[in-house]
Amino acid sequence: MMTERAAFNLLDEPWIKVRTLAREVQELSLMEVFDKAHTLRGLAGEIPTQDVALIRVLEAVLLGVTKPDRPRSDDESLYCWDSWWRARAPAKS
Repeated sequence: MMTERAAFNLLDEPWIKVRTLAREVQELSLMEVFDKAHTLRGLAGEIPTQDVALIRVLEAVLLGVTKPDRPRSDDESLYCWDSWWRARAPAKS
C-alpha cells in the first residue's frame, strides 16, 4: 500500500540555513535567500562542504533565471549584476 506524502516546495518553504549580519542562524526558502541576500553574512550548514554544494545550487538557479538572450560582454555582465544587486531584482523577477 502506498502512502501519500506531503509535497515540499523548495521555492517557498524554509530549508536553507543562513547566518544573518547579526550572526543569528535562520532557515529561509530559496526565494527568501535571494530576496534577503543583502542582509546575510553567509550560509550556516552543518559542515563546510554542505555550504559549498548549496552555493553551487544557488549559483545555478541565479544564472538560470538571469540567462540573457545573447552573450554579454564583461562590462554588460558587471553592470547587470550591479543593478540586480542594488534592486534585489533576480528574486523579484
